[in-house]
Order: sequence, then C-alpha cells, then structure tokens
Amino acid sequence: VSRISQRLMDSDSSQFHKLHDQKQNQSKKKNNNNQKSAVVNLRLAEVNKLASTLSHPSSHARWNVFFNSVMEVMELEGYSTGASERLLRVVFKFSKYSRKHLKATRGFILDTGFLEQWSELWKEIVLSHESRMMRIGQDIDGQCDESGRKDEIIQRAEDIGVVVLISVIHSFAAMWIYPGKAFIRYWFMLFELQSNTSSLRPTSTAFWALARLKTRPQASFIRLMYQAMWISK
Repeated sequence: VSRISQRLMDSDSSQFHKLHDQKQNQSKKKNNNNQKSAVVNLRLAEVNKLASTLSHPSSHARWNVFFNSVMEVMELEGYSTGASERLLRVVFKFSKYSRKHLKATRGFILDTGFLEQWSELWKEIVLSHESRMMRIGQDIDGQCDESGRKDEIIQRAEDIGVVVLISVIHSFAAMWIYPGKAFIRYWFMLFELQSNTSSLRPTSTAFWALARLKTRPQASFIRLMYQAMWISK
C-alpha cells in the first residue's frame, strides 16, 4: 500500500511540476510577444508622425524615407494583421495628400512585397481551415477529432475581426489597387469565418470596395449581405 501511495504522490508531484513549467513558459511567451508588439507599435507611431510631415508635394525627396520605414515595420518580429491594418491606414493617409502622393503610393505597393506580406499573414489560417473541411468531407467520423482544431482556427480568424477586414479592403479599393486573387480569396474566407457579420454597414462597405475593385462577390458573401439586410429591416 505504501509503495502505491508513494507512486501516486510521485505522479502528482510530476504532474504539478509539469503544469507549473507549462504556465511559466506560457507567461514568458506572452511577455515576449507583448514586448515585440510594443516595439512594432512604437515604430508605427514614428512612421505615422513621419507621414504627417510629408503632406506637401514639394517633400517628394523624402518620400522614399517614408516607404523604407514602412518596409522596416513589416519586417519586425511581432508584426501582425492588426499592426498591418494600422500601417495600411498610415499609407492610405499618405496617399490622400495629393495625386502625386497617390501615384507614388500605388507604385510602392505594386512594385514591392507589400501585397505578398498580406497574403502570408492570412495564408496559414485559411489553408488550415480548408484542409480541415476537406478532411471532414472525406471522413465524416473525423469531425469529432477535428473539433479542437476547428475552434483554434476560427478563433484565430475572429481575432482579426470584421473591422480590420473591412478597413483593409476599403483602403485598397480607395487607392484603386487590386490586391490580387490570393488576397481576395483569403479575405472572403476570413470574412465568412467571422461571427458578427450581421451588421449592414460593414457588409455594404465591403460590397462597395469589391465593386470598385471589379471583383465578383462569392455566393457565401452575398448570403451574408442578404442576412444583414434582413436583420436591419
């Protein structure tokens, strides 16, 4: 009996230390991520301040400094979809100063890896979801095994949020920049995975942006828009 009790105690102790180590690792990871996010936010503020000083067309000699600063932010650790949406708003603000600003901004976005960065930020989430749906379609019994994975994927999609998705597509459309087929496909999927798409205003804004980009909405998006219109009555 004493041996069994000792084994149980050792097992409990081992489990306790294991849980303790996991919590410590999670805490360290969270602190590390917070520090990276703080650095990104600081650089974003600096780029935004720089953009505000370049509103006059005569400042064109310094525009490359601004665009290089934008690229530097995109290469920082901790750069996320949320940060990229805020950075895009800064770039969009810069583009509205004048026609010359808009022309320079379009050249920057289309001639650099700016658009590819967006696809990479969203690619893994979308492909994971599509892979999961394909496995479920092939094996009905696998649904239960995939439930945890599904929750993780949908949570990551919802963490992006409707506001960010609408802001991004609106900014590109306002600058007359078609972000590419891959970007549009990922955008539709992420929008469909959102849980709060019942509001008509963001959905109609997205519809306007897609129309301006001459992009035909997917059937799932049209259904969501009809639902939003019905709820708003």
